[in-house]
Amino acid sequence: MRRRITNIVSIVFLFLSNPIIAQYRLSLSVADGNREALSGVTVVLYAKDTLRAGEISDAKGIVKFRDIPGDNYLMRVSMIGYKAYEQKLNVNRNITLPTIIIREDTSRLAEVTVTANRADLIQTTASSSVFHLSAQALKDSKDAFEALREVPKLIVDATNKTIQFTDGSNPLVLVNGVNRPGYINSLDPADIESVEIISNPSARYRGEQSVTGIINLKVKRKKQTYTNGNFYTRQDPGLVYGVTNGSFEVGNSKSSLYMSGQQFYFNNDRIDTENRIRNGSFERNTSGDRKYDANMIYLHLGGDWIATDKDYWAFGIKFITNPSHQRIQESGTVVTGDAASNPIDIAQKLNNNYFTNEYNLYYKHRFTPNRFLELTGKFGLLGSGSNGWRDEKSDLYAYHSLIDMNNSKQSYSLEANYQFSLANKAVFNLGNNVYHQHVDIDDKADVYPSFKYKDTREYVYFDISRRGTHKFTYSASIGADMVFTDADKITNHYVNFVPTLSLSYAFKQGRSLSLSLSRNRISPGISQLNPRNTSTDSLKIITGNPYLKPYIDNRANLSYEWSRKGLYISPYVTYDYYTDMVEEQGRTEGRIYHSSYYNLGKHQILQAGVSYRITLAKLGFVNMDVYYFKDFYKDYPFKGSSIRTQCNLFLHYKKVSLNLNEYNSGMSYSKTGKYRIMPQSEATFTWRLPKNWSLIAGMRYFLPQFETRSWTWSDNYESYSRDKYKDRSLMLLVGVSYNFRNKVKHAYRQKKQLYGTEEDLNIQLK
Repeated sequence: MRRRITNIVSIVFLFLSNPIIAQYRLSLSVADGNREALSGVTVVLYAKDTLRAGEISDAKGIVKFRDIPGDNYLMRVSMIGYKAYEQKLNVNRNITLPTIIIREDTSRLAEVTVTANRADLIQTTASSSVFHLSAQALKDSKDAFEALREVPKLIVDATNKTIQFTDGSNPLVLVNGVNRPGYINSLDPADIESVEIISNPSARYRGEQSVTGIINLKVKRKKQTYTNGNFYTRQDPGLVYGVTNGSFEVGNSKSSLYMSGQQFYFNNDRIDTENRIRNGSFERNTSGDRKYDANMIYLHLGGDWIATDKDYWAFGIKFITNPSHQRIQESGTVVTGDAASNPIDIAQKLNNNYFTNEYNLYYKHRFTPNRFLELTGKFGLLGSGSNGWRDEKSDLYAYHSLIDMNNSKQSYSLEANYQFSLANKAVFNLGNNVYHQHVDIDDKADVYPSFKYKDTREYVYFDISRRGTHKFTYSASIGADMVFTDADKITNHYVNFVPTLSLSYAFKQGRSLSLSLSRNRISPGISQLNPRNTSTDSLKIITGNPYLKPYIDNRANLSYEWSRKGLYISPYVTYDYYTDMVEEQGRTEGRIYHSSYYNLGKHQILQAGVSYRITLAKLGFVNMDVYYFKDFYKDYPFKGSSIRTQCNLFLHYKKVSLNLNEYNSGMSYSKTGKYRIMPQSEATFTWRLPKNWSLIAGMRYFLPQFETRSWTWSDNYESYSRDKYKDRSLMLLVGVSYNFRNKVKHAYRQKKQLYGTEEDLNIQLK
């Protein structure tokens, strides 16, 4: 007899409307037959055959109900793989029950047990929201990226294996609170217990990484030896674009090893170009085409090991290479003053090379269940370079430029974090991060020596958060960043403080109000510090500024979350106040525009929008984010606002499914320019075949506006450019996928809470 178990867990509070009924508290803990605490256990209360309340046990197996109306209840305790436990309760006072023991169910079940939809369970803490995937996403998704499309506030590109927040930022992805690079590629989606979106991370993550958002995946560990993997390929029939991805993982209850790789390419991608430059009385207008080739390959290798009941190790290795080539051919006219226009021809060939290697080692030692030490070491190598030439020929002038630039970077970091809790009420983290990088940029085509940049950082932090199940939760932290830089023998030393504060109040189950305040410093990029010219255009010189210092983002966010029976709505307002902004500023000399970067001053951004998800019964779901984006630049030539949208629609019926995804970032603004990026969109049709195979057909870039535009206005200099993508519009993709998974039991907790608990990131499940 086949064993089929489907458990869809939902937390729904249906409060009685009579205000005179007394409210009580109910507390209990759940353990297995060995009296070890069980997390993720569902406890629900029924009164008169109606579901009145529900909770899930935390990392210590504890369950707490608050504000329960006095009544006679039937309490049901359940978990996949364990026999359900039921008990009648007369709640007429505050009650603390002794530990409830549930035992493994070794029998095979012929029927499917269905409760409520687990995806309706959304839990809120001071700095994060915890989402649960539906049974459909856990069962039928080919990989974790497909499953995560269901989560609000995320932009998931399942084809290219990327995840962003709806504001366009790139989050740090953690697994059970541990940074395991590339593991998400081989992760079995059925193992995902919950997805935590941390919108205001602790100061711990705002050091060298300057992380402003985190996705923490709570993942179950399999009890037995297992193997799982997936493979897919999608190709454009014209071979302009294609992507192939594969992953494999093998492990058991003590250790795991995973490998993943991806390759994607653009082949002779054609782009129609249009450019206009005006500098005083000089004007150049050209149009033509650009052809682009790229072949990106990335590889991940990693694993983990539970060495003892108190010691845990994990490692990760990442390798990326991305060579690209572009060829530009343009023609047009140049005009000076009242003179007649002259024809001009422009040709450019550029070869770019890029590679990076990153090595990560993580160690965790647990002294007691509530006290542990984490050590993380990282080492990185990066290399990039460009070589080629550019020719500009007209009767007014002739220009030839050779391009030969090589860049190299080495970085090292070591982080120590110590966590402990007091009286099971508050969790504390304190630690430090030491980081060093050395950069060498050598432009062999000029006569200047190479640009050398070094910086050493000492970062210390402390944070505190409220622990347990409470209506009011909080977290607060502060970090101090001490930086010593040497840019072309120009030394600098500065100290920045990065505090964070998050407050949340839960009115009822599924209804909460959150306020977060943070201060984040953003270091200038190496290209902004490099004083050598990095432009290939004869009419423009771009140099960096080695005197730059970081700029500061002071952010306030107010959000409200409401969820009930398949509907999730979260309106929010975000205000950013930037100081010491790094902005481009230029001046004209003759017909040449000289541009560099400066810490110019203040800037404000206001965002107001709403995120929502609608579950379409058993047919799928729709996620959408719509927000208004407003820039406040004082005395800037470009300022304005835009509407930004993100939508993901997923429909399925039997063996077929349809996914539509679009992201439109609207207009962006800076001190000297404005930009419009081509909207991203994709439609994918999947037909699941026997033996874990699937056929895939889809279309990328099905929305109109297959182009990007940019405008610049500074001093007497004006420019306009438009790139129209000829091959990327309505791009057809076809392919196949294959995945396999072992059917093995799961451990719903790690031995001695070792592998990872919610406290690792100050997660309080409600």
